[in-house]
Amino acid sequence: MKRSSFLILLAGSLLLSCKKEYVPIDVILNRQDCLMIVGDALTLEATVVSETAKNQAVTWHSDNERVATVNSAGKITALAPGTAVITATAGDGRSATASTITVGAAGVTMTSTGFYISILVSGSGNVSVDWGDGAEIKQRKAIGEIRFTHECDEQIALHEVTIIGDDIQRLVCSYNKLTTLDVSRNPALKILECSSNQLTTLNLSSNTELESLGCNNNSLTTLNISSNTALEYLQCGRNLLSILDVSNNSALVSLDCEKNQLITLNVGRNNKLKNLRCMENQLTSLDLNSNTELESLNCVKNQLTALDLSGFIALQQIYCDENQLSEINVSACALLRSLYCCDNQITTLNVDGCTALRELLCYNNKMNNLIVSDNTTLYTLFCWDNQLTTLDVSSNTVLNGLCCHNNQLMANALNNLFKTLPESYFTRYVRIDGNPGTNDCDTSIAEKKGWDVWK
Repeated sequence: MKRSSFLILLAGSLLLSCKKEYVPIDVILNRQDCLMIVGDALTLEATVVSETAKNQAVTWHSDNERVATVNSAGKITALAPGTAVITATAGDGRSATASTITVGAAGVTMTSTGFYISILVSGSGNVSVDWGDGAEIKQRKAIGEIRFTHECDEQIALHEVTIIGDDIQRLVCSYNKLTTLDVSRNPALKILECSSNQLTTLNLSSNTELESLGCNNNSLTTLNISSNTALEYLQCGRNLLSILDVSNNSALVSLDCEKNQLITLNVGRNNKLKNLRCMENQLTSLDLNSNTELESLNCVKNQLTALDLSGFIALQQIYCDENQLSEINVSACALLRSLYCCDNQITTLNVDGCTALRELLCYNNKMNNLIVSDNTTLYTLFCWDNQLTTLDVSSNTVLNGLCCHNNQLMANALNNLFKTLPESYFTRYVRIDGNPGTNDCDTSIAEKKGWDVWK
């Protein structure tokens, strides 16, 4: 009886010992399914969860080493397009967890400090997005435009986003607080809009098919677009660029490089250029002799001393305020509708042949003469704060607003000006205060024609 009891107690003790030794073990990975681009590397982290297991080691295995390999530290290297299952096994071999790795031949990676990310892509084939925080991978057929949005895990300070696709031709990722953006492995890209982020570098050397680039409002100090010979539209304003070389971009149609730190800008090889916005830089000269197709020019707030645009038959708008210009020649610009050249030092302004001119704002200069007889469609003329002694608007029959205050117009000159004003069936205005003849002129001449005289 005693021997029997002893055996029962011994068996129970062994049973309890076995139960304690074989407590279930879990292996937890920090990421389950991941997207990678050929050439990428990432490291998975595995945690062994058990109260009794003393061996915390993990062994790694890839079921398809042609697609992706994994080393003993969990570092995965993407080698070719396809799918590989990476397995992490606990040291005692009793528990394992797998992560599916999908590798794409082409794609884009980016990092963001934002908590909400919105991305628009277009092209053809499948497009997949991995938000980098363990959220479900999104995959859709890229027919037309697709927008992916995601509210990120706020516990993660920096989100690493991966996009893979068969043929991503357009990517819009503006306003996402991006700190990095790698498009070097997406050679099919034609349109990239990444404005209003926190980018300090942008490598476009592999994107030879790029036609349109918008990278405004970042912190770029350099921008190399020498390989992007197909580029037609470039918006790189509000960065920190001191040099911009567009000599290889002969297809360029529109260039916006406003609010940088440019001292020079050579557009001599960009003879297809139609729109140029280079305001608020430090340009002292601007040679546009080769840009005869130019339609719009904005070079406000630079340090230009001369500007000759005579004979630019396609030119429609010129904004060149707040420079150091002493002379502007826009004669024979038959399509010119708007000319803003205020706050310069202009003594001579030639607008002969500008028959389509509607707006002429040339105030705060040093002109003593202004001839607008060819400008028969002129609607607005602001020429105050000059040194004009005469002004004839007899050819400007549609003139609606005239501000010529603070000039050197005597009473007789003002009376002659009133006589040249067109008859009006609705109230138009002319401002004349600050002239020597303001108090002695006969304003009734203008008033009888339907003009309101401000003095």
